[in-house]
Amino acid sequence: NAEYMGDSILTDVMRSVVCVRGRFRAFSILTKLGINTHIPTEIDSSSLELAGIFSAPTATTSSTTRRHMPALIKEPDESVLSGDTQAVKSPKGSRVGVVAVMGVANAGKSSFMNAMVQEKISAVSHKVHTTRVPVIGVLTENKTQIIFLDTPGIVDQHEPHRRYYEPLATRAWEAVDSADAVVLVVDSVKRFDHNLEHVLKKLGSYPCKKFLVLNKIDLITSPHIEAKAATTERTALAILPFDKIFRISALNHIGLDDVKTSLFGVATKGDWQFAPTTKTDLPLLRRCEEIIREKVFQQLHREIPYQVAQRNMGWTILPNGDLRIDQTLLVAREQHKTIIRHRLKSITFQAIPELEQLTQRHVHLFLNPKVDEHTVDYVD
Repeated sequence: NAEYMGDSILTDVMRSVVCVRGRFRAFSILTKLGINTHIPTEIDSSSLELAGIFSAPTATTSSTTRRHMPALIKEPDESVLSGDTQAVKSPKGSRVGVVAVMGVANAGKSSFMNAMVQEKISAVSHKVHTTRVPVIGVLTENKTQIIFLDTPGIVDQHEPHRRYYEPLATRAWEAVDSADAVVLVVDSVKRFDHNLEHVLKKLGSYPCKKFLVLNKIDLITSPHIEAKAATTERTALAILPFDKIFRISALNHIGLDDVKTSLFGVATKGDWQFAPTTKTDLPLLRRCEEIIREKVFQQLHREIPYQVAQRNMGWTILPNGDLRIDQTLLVAREQHKTIIRHRLKSITFQAIPELEQLTQRHVHLFLNPKVDEHTVDYVD
């Protein structure tokens, strides 16, 4: 669990050598450079890891070689484990509102919240139930603060694995209990089904304001799809009279200003709960975890991404200011570990740019898939 600490360019070169040519090629190059090395048998050359390739310095190590020795991996500390610590000072006449964002699975709820707060907070993928716990997003403008609760998707009542997803639906309805308003996000290009009907009927028993958001209007490209969207809107209104209806594209930021104006009208007088520059209550480590999890969902298929548990092992600020993140991906089966290893490069390369934008540092990401029979318990 250590990384080569030489010149940053040479570090990148060595990482590429390990990925492309294998650990023995890396060993021969390091030997020519005069760097004390050994090759542990447990290192998999197909992995992105450099862990363990470099041995500890000896008494005879020269000063030139010593600067290439690895730094110890550090566990995440309180600065990245805790959420926003800024002092909250509400202006005179401040207003605040809590909005629950809900809907059936894969309607675009997380994309909607990310677009509203103008920052990526929740993981987004084309798979259902990417969001497993409510995530808070914060939008503050002038004297008004809106707190968004991004909730897990409501599952089909006839879903064969419903018992696994039932706790997710429970969390979604618990968020509605504490909200001043509910935004029901509906995929406008999908056919109206009994699952959406169930959500509409149950939502009618809540006293808060209700807004219907028909998402993905950018996909309405033919009269047939337009007719389907109109039918969905008509049917929804027949079941539940909404305070307002909006047609938007969260992905392309179309129609969001009207939604924002209406949500600001829901806010009531009260003290802010977050500082004006805060976008979420998630700590920095958890936000990095969300980015990695999103890429896991995008790169892995079928049941595998749902059975991956993330364990943060290291958060190390290197001497040159770079950030090293070490994370173990726990799975229950050896076959899943093998599949993940084949996708590690894609997961890592897609995650790094977003991690660097979030942390404002050059990031070295090391993901280590590992088999653990208790993984299902961790995911639950």
